[in-house]
Order: sequence, then C-alpha cells, then structure tokens
Amino acid sequence: MLQQIIREVPEEMTREQCLALIEQVKQEQIDRLREQEQRDVSQYFPNLLFYPDDPQLDDEEKFWQRFKYLRRSSVLVGEKKRFRNLKNKLAEAKAQVDKNQSPAQYRNQVAEAQDRALYEFYTDKYNLDRLGFKQARALMQIAITNVQTALNEILKEYFPSNRRRQLEYAASVQAAYTMPQLIELMSRNYGNGVISRRIPFEARIIAVLAQLEFESLIGSHNPEQLEHARQELIARLENHVFDDSLSERVVVVAKLDPANNYRVKTDIDGRYQVEWYYENQPDAEITTNETTYVLPLDVRVVKRNGRQIFVYFESRPKQRIFTKQLRKKQRKPEQITDLSAMSIVLLNCDRADEEHLANMLRATVVNCPGLVSAQQSNASRAGAIDPGNPFSSGNRRGEKYELLWGGFWHELQILSLPDFINSLVAHAQDGHPFYKLITYLDTLFPWIWPPALYGLNWYDQEVRDMLWRRQCRSEQPA
Repeated sequence: MLQQIIREVPEEMTREQCLALIEQVKQEQIDRLREQEQRDVSQYFPNLLFYPDDPQLDDEEKFWQRFKYLRRSSVLVGEKKRFRNLKNKLAEAKAQVDKNQSPAQYRNQVAEAQDRALYEFYTDKYNLDRLGFKQARALMQIAITNVQTALNEILKEYFPSNRRRQLEYAASVQAAYTMPQLIELMSRNYGNGVISRRIPFEARIIAVLAQLEFESLIGSHNPEQLEHARQELIARLENHVFDDSLSERVVVVAKLDPANNYRVKTDIDGRYQVEWYYENQPDAEITTNETTYVLPLDVRVVKRNGRQIFVYFESRPKQRIFTKQLRKKQRKPEQITDLSAMSIVLLNCDRADEEHLANMLRATVVNCPGLVSAQQSNASRAGAIDPGNPFSSGNRRGEKYELLWGGFWHELQILSLPDFINSLVAHAQDGHPFYKLITYLDTLFPWIWPPALYGLNWYDQEVRDMLWRRQCRSEQPA
C-alpha cells in the first residue's frame, strides 16, 4: 500500500510533505490493525479479568490494560489465533450442509457436521481414533452435562436461595449441550446488559471445564473402567478382610459440644462422649437434638483371635474432578490420583485393632511392593493429615494412603469413630462440608463467578460469614 502511495505522489510535493503523507498512511494502517485487534480481544477473550482490578481506571483504560497484557503474552496471543482457527473450521462445516431441508433436519446435520469437524480438529491431540467419532462425541456431551450439573449442585449446596439467582448462568448457556454451541455463544457480542455481557464469559467457563472433564473421561477417569475397578476392590475387601457372613446394624450416639463447633464432646478426662448400641437395645431409641447426634450404621466385622472388630465401611467415586484440576499448576488429569475414596471406621478406638486391620490389608489387598503411595498420618503427631494441603484441618485425625488396584489409584482412610462423626457434623474445617466450602471460596468461586460480573467479593468477610452460616444451618443435626 505504501508503494502505491509513493507512486501516486504528485511531482510538486516536497520531500517533507511526502514523508508526512507516508507517516500518516502508516499511522492509519496501525490504527486499523489496532481496531481489529480490539475486536479480536473482545470477541475471543470476553470479560477477560485481572486481579486486582485498578479501580482508578475507566472501562476504556481497563481494555487497554488487557490489550497490552495480551500483546505481552505469547500463550494468549496464540490461543486467540487457535480459537479463530477452530471457529473457521466450524463455520466451514456449517456452510457445507445443504439448506434445502426441513429446519429440524438442517439443525441436526449442522450439529453433526460441526461435531465431526471438532473431532477431526482434536483427533491427533487426544488420539481420538481409539475412541471413534460417536464415542468421542458422546463423551464430550457427557462432560458438558457433568459440568452443568455440578455447577447447579454447588449453587444448591453452598448458597442460600436468595443468592443463587444472582449467580445462575444464563438460560442460553445452560441449554447448550455441545461444544460448537458453546463456541458460538462465546463468540457473539451480546451488549452490556447485566446478563448479556456475562453470556460469552459463562460459555467459555463451561467450555474450559468441560474440556478438563473430557480429558479425564478419555484418560485416567474413564467412569466405566473406574467403577469396575472400584467394585472389584470392594469385593476383595468384603471377601478377604471383612467376614462376609457377619454384619450388624448399630446406632451411634454422640454428645456434641456447641462451644467447640459441634465436635464430639469430651469429658474431664479427655474421653470422647460417644457410644454405640445394637438397634434393639433401649439406649438406641434416643433421638437427635442440637447436642446429641444419632447415627444408625450397618457395620461389618473383622475377626481377630476369636473377637469381632466392628467397622463401618463406605466407598464413593470422586466427583467434580475438574475442580481439583483447577488447583494444580498444570492441567494434567494424571495429577489427580485419588479418583475413588474409601473409609474404614473403627467403632472402638483400639490401637491393636487398627494394627490388625492394617496387617489384613497388607496380606490381601496391598500385598505387592509398589502398590502403596502417599501414606500420611497424624494419629501420633500434630498438624493436618496432609501437610501439603493448605485447606486440611489439623483437628481431623486419622491415617490415609493411596493404593493401586485395577489400574487406578484409590484413597483409603482409616478413622476412629469420633473423627468420623466430626467429619459429618463439625462446624469447622474438619467437617467435610466446611472443608469443601473453604476450598471453593479460595479456588473455585472467584474463577467461575468473578466479582466484576456477579457482584460478590469472595474475600469479603461478610460474604464468607453468610456462606458459613448457611452451611451451619444445613449441617445442623435433625
């Protein structure tokens, strides 16, 4: 363009005038490129947020702050180009669909064509040939559904009803069930309304979390394979550690201490005020109130020298794996090793019984070298079970480790009965619901509901107290 202008410069123009014209044209080109870059930033990184936001900057200055940051970040600049490339692939796939058909047929064929384009775009990266198009497409839809469901469950679990609606994602985002739909939502300019300006951001959040979930589903967290391995491990425990012909229903009665965050109360000698009874005993008829927690349990039996050791056993697959990945420095699904969790609770606090149980596990389940890792215990030391977890409470006592079975790592915890009850009812970090709340407050909520868009400052003590009080009411024994 500059060469063309130089050729067309009138002969009577002086050198200084010519240089000024060239400088003007160069600046116009720079301005056009800058405007295009602004549009790209707005389109491909909607509601890009920085912490802390400088309150002295107006919206235009904040935009330029983001713009300059993007120019300095090769990853974000590269991501913008990669996203544009993906968008073009989906647009090409849509353009190739025959429009001369019913609206329903057209929509279905566009959806399949775009899903196939997405599959081909990512095949080499994820080695999707081993799955095939249909399975990969189904797993992506499962991943999106899992994320949508998880976010709605989190809203119900941790927020009072009058706050949930402020944080609910837009209906158009919640209705999206394919990745191309989410990409379309995050690519549009919806204006500056309170809801409309959130739509691209929310679509991007769902897409990012769904990609993390998809990576888990096709890799280390294949749900069918994990469930098969978990059931095999449970069968091994039932047939070789527990006596499969013996089990009892008991009723646990624990006195709670409101002055100590509703943990199990201790007497003057430091003994826990917790007892258990067979279900037909008169003392088992007591009911739960504010300071008494009644817990019916079906317990299993471990035999030791003719004696019966009663233990409660529970197992569950870990949910919301993507929330764990957000706490890692790198997005590698293989970093999340505790994909299923198991707990064995000894009803009587006897160190010899615990050692006998551990020996039975060594003889039957973890009987080969190299099957156990990450063993951690604070049964005889101060501090948290997992010192590397900043959210873990030092008041929760027990032992845990990870064991390999069926190609998956499973977390196994051995707990005393008082510590198990505290994990259910304590209004503190050793209570599992409160542990999750504190973890989410510092790692998840600010990321999926940033204050600039949703109006809640997650580090404001009043907000944290509100959620804490809500959790206290939710976990009050009834």
